[in-house]
Amino acid sequence: MKWVLGLGSTFAAAMLFGGCDSAPPRAQPPPPKVSVAQPQTRQIAEYDDYNGWIDSPETVEIRGVFARSPAEVWVYGGGGSPRKPYLARWDGKTWALSKLSFPGTIAAIAAADDGTLWAVVPESSGTELWKRAAGAEAFAAVPLDPVGGAPVTAQAVYARTAADVWVAAKTASGKGVLLRSGPMKGEPVELSSRTEMSRMVSSNRRRIATPVCDKVYAHLYTFGPSTGEVPKDFSGIKDIFAQKEFADLGPIVEDDGIRLYVGVPVPSLAVGKALLDAYRAKNPKATPNLFCHEPVIVKKAIKFQ
Repeated sequence: MKWVLGLGSTFAAAMLFGGCDSAPPRAQPPPPKVSVAQPQTRQIAEYDDYNGWIDSPETVEIRGVFARSPAEVWVYGGGGSPRKPYLARWDGKTWALSKLSFPGTIAAIAAADDGTLWAVVPESSGTELWKRAAGAEAFAAVPLDPVGGAPVTAQAVYARTAADVWVAAKTASGKGVLLRSGPMKGEPVELSSRTEMSRMVSSNRRRIATPVCDKVYAHLYTFGPSTGEVPKDFSGIKDIFAQKEFADLGPIVEDDGIRLYVGVPVPSLAVGKALLDAYRAKNPKATPNLFCHEPVIVKKAIKFQ
C-alpha cells in the first residue's frame, strides 16, 4: 500500500510544480493577402465536341467474296448515296478497285473459265445482269428475255463455262425462273420463291425438287431419332406401293445422322407428285415433300410381303 501511495504522490507533485517551466505561446502568422474579383457571365457562341473520331464520308456494304484462285479474289457490294457499285480484286499481292459505270449494288458475281465476269445488280435501272468479257475493261448490259410476256429480274448468276451461263430470276408475281444461255429449248423453268426455298433448306436441310432436278426424292414421314429402333412393320404404306404406277419404286429408311425417315427415290418430278398425292389421300394431315437429293444413308430397304 505504501508503494502505491508513494508513486501517486510523486506524480501529483510533478503535475503541481511542472507548470512553472512551460514555454511561452507561439505568435500567430498574419492573414494572407487576397483579392476579390466579380464573376463574369458570357454567352458561348460556338461549341466544339470533337472527340478525335472522324466519320467516313461513305461506307461500303460488302455482299460477298468470290475466289477463282489465290491470285484472283473478288470482293463486291455497294455503298454511298446515290448507290454505287463496289468491286475490288486481290491478285495475291495488292488490291485493285474496278471503275464501274452502272449504278446500284452488286448482289452476286460469277466468272467463266475464260475469265469472263458476270455481275447481278438489282438496282441498275432495270438492267440487272452485266457482263465483262475476258480482257475487256468495261461491263456491258445483258438484257433478259421476258417470260410469258412479262419482264424478269435477275437474282443470281452461275457460269458453268463461257458458253453455259445460268441466271436465277423472278417474275413480277414473285415466282422464280431459271434461265440458261443459248437457244431456248422448251419453256423456262419456274422455281419456288426465294423465301420458300430458304425456309425449306433451313427446316429440312434439303432443297426443293424442280423440273431440272435429276435426283428427285420423295420424303414421306419422319418416325424417330437416328439412334432409335427401325420399325419392322410398314404395312401403313403397303397399299400405296401396291398400286401399279408405284409398284416399281423402292421405299427406304433414310438416316441423315439426326433422324430416321421413310422416303423413296422417284424417276421424275411428275411421279413424285403423284406419289405424294396418294400418300396425302391416305394421310390428310401429313406434310410430305419432294427434295432434290439422294438419300444420305440408306438404313434399310423396305420390303412388303
